Amino acid sequence: SEGRKLRVFLPPSPKPNIVRNFVPPQTPIVAEPQSQPPPPPAQTPSS
Repeated sequence: SEGRKLRVFLPPSPKPNIVRNFVPPQTPIVAEPQSQPPPPPAQTPSS
């Protein structure tokens, strides 16, 4: 019966493809945070 459980894990294989699609979109998002660092300094004086 354990062999049958292993087959259930095979179906999820197609999911990794979706994760790869999410990786590209994340790269652009990382470039945005770099532009946000400047704003934080303005919050320090407010404190």
